Order: sequence, then structure tokens, then C-alpha cells
Amino acid sequence: MPYPRAWLWVTALLVLTVPAFWPNYLGQLGAAEWQIHVHGVTAGLWVLLVVLQSFTIHHSRRSLHRVAGLASLLLAPAFLAGGVLVIATMAVRPGPFTELFGARLGLLDVISVLGFAGFVFLALKHRRNVGLHASWMLATVFPLINPTIARVFPAFMPGLTIRSIEDLPRFSGSVHLAQAIAIGIALFLYLRYRRHGMPMLIVAGMLILQTVLYETLARSAWWSGMNSQIGAISPVILVAFGIALGAVAVVAGWKSGGSTGSAAHGKQ
Repeated sequence: MPYPRAWLWVTALLVLTVPAFWPNYLGQLGAAEWQIHVHGVTAGLWVLLVVLQSFTIHHSRRSLHRVAGLASLLLAPAFLAGGVLVIATMAVRPGPFTELFGARLGLLDVISVLGFAGFVFLALKHRRNVGLHASWMLATVFPLINPTIARVFPAFMPGLTIRSIEDLPRFSGSVHLAQAIAIGIALFLYLRYRRHGMPMLIVAGMLILQTVLYETLARSAWWSGMNSQIGAISPVILVAFGIALGAVAVVAGWKSGGSTGSAAHGKQ
């Protein structure tokens, strides 16, 4: 069974969200928009679910693993609703950070939301193949690595520290470094668990695409306009879209997985 220590590393990522989001979110919860709260809660719950899934299957707690799996059917649409909401909220939030990075990070988030939906679909489709199911479930965490790590570097990393508004352009360096780390992790897991590693290679490809588009399309006036239009969409419509996208991923994945009998369980 692959990734025996995945639950430890995903837990570490969850712990890292505290220093990462303390300055601009956790340390001032009352000032944050409700959309940010929805995203923060659903993302945190999803990461906890992945930790629980990994821990239970590697400690022979299969009944609890199945319960958590069923919970994911509801949590995935909620996560996507929160993800779509935060894209729109960050697109219109005033301030120099949004002016510099709002549209560029927005495109990364759009790709992450679509990637997450695809990973959930594939995790459910291959739920009877232990290796592939584990790989696709772990893949759902990768869209959260960059937003977390990239917000830690500005506090202490030489050359990337941000102490004043003049230092804001350095944040791109943090984005690229965090992306490089995430790509490196995905490629390492692909090489380490080659038999079930194709999902990690696809994850690496998605992250590379994000990196390229961050410096190309995301800088364009066309995308800047599109990002602003997303920010103008009603939250009700955004929530409905996110839930619908998640529902499609969950239902289609579940139906595609089917019931293939005990033979499928042997594909480990």
C-alpha cells in the first residue's frame, strides 16, 4: 500500500497553515469576509479528511475509513463552493496586493479548483484500486501546498521577506519557490511509487502549467478583465456553481467506479 506516512506530511501541511495565514486571516478573523471563512473551514476539513483517510487505512481501521469516504461525498462540493467564492472575493479585494497579484493568483486558483474536481472524480472512479485511489486522494491536497507555503517564506526567507509595501513584488519569488517544492514532491512520489504514480506525474504537470500561465496568460489584460468579471458574480451563483461542479465530480466518479467485485481489490 503506497504512502504509509502521507497522513503525517498532510498533518504537517495543516499545522503550517497557522503561521501562513495568521497575519492576514487567523489573527484577525473578525475582519475577514464570510467567503474567506467558508473557504478556510471547508479547506481545513478536507485536509483533515485526507489525514483521516490515510491514517485509518494504514492502521487497519477500514470501517472508519469508509465512513470518512462517504463524508467526502458531501465535503467535496462544499470545498469547491468555498474555492470558487475565494477566487471571486480576492479578485475584488482592494489593496496593493490585489493590484499586483490578484489576477495572477486567481488564474492559479481556477486551475486548482478544476484540478481538485478532476482528482476527486478519479479518486472515486478508482476507489476499488487501493494504489490509484490513494494517489488521487493525495493529489487533492496539492492545490493547497502553494497557497500555504508561499505565505510562510515572506516572514523569514532571505531575499523573499516582506517588511513594507515596497517589498510586495518579492511575493512572486515565494510563489515560484513554493511551486517548485510542490512539483518536486509530486515527482519524488511518482518515482518512489512508480506502480501507482501516474496521478503524481499528472499533478506535477498541472503545477508546471500553473507556473507557466502565472508568468504569461495571467499577466494579460484579457485575463485581468475576466478575473474582474468573476469577482462581480453573485455569491449565490458562485456557491451554486461550486456545489454543482462538486456534485458532478462525485456522482460521475461514484458511478464510474461501479462494483467490480473482489478482483478489483487485488490491484494493489
